[in-house]
Amino acid sequence: MEQQKLELIDIYDIVYEPWWLSFTAKVTMCVVIFILCLVVGYFIYKKTRKPVVLLYWQKALRDITSVEKTDFSDGQLFYLRLTEIMKQYLQERYGMHLVDKTDTELLEFLKTTKLIPSHVYETMKDLFEGVVFIKFANQHAVQERMEDAIKKTKALIHSLNG
Repeated sequence: MEQQKLELIDIYDIVYEPWWLSFTAKVTMCVVIFILCLVVGYFIYKKTRKPVVLLYWQKALRDITSVEKTDFSDGQLFYLRLTEIMKQYLQERYGMHLVDKTDTELLEFLKTTKLIPSHVYETMKDLFEGVVFIKFANQHAVQERMEDAIKKTKALIHSLNG
């Protein structure tokens, strides 16, 4: 019988692999780094983005459009909001204190001043008369009057700024 040679054989089956070198750990780290990049990019974008600044007449048109989309069952609230918007617009347009004036004071001021065109007085007079009109009119007439007031105020703003 022949004798077998004695050899030293390494054990290749046992390998130590640290957890940070595993496929799952690598994928997880890539996902975390990607999310961190997104978060940092978002904050940089927010920090460097310039806010959109609306001009006074654009603000007025935006506010009138929001009033137009709101369903006002109470006409007095509608006209209250619309007159507030127009007073603010005229104050910013002409640089005069008009917001704190009552409706009659504002009409008197618009009638006597030479700085503001006369068609502004006429439009504001129609707008302020709408408050009185809605007290005595039926619902259909009130709705028509409110739609007309919206159209007139938008037309006035466009005529003064366009």
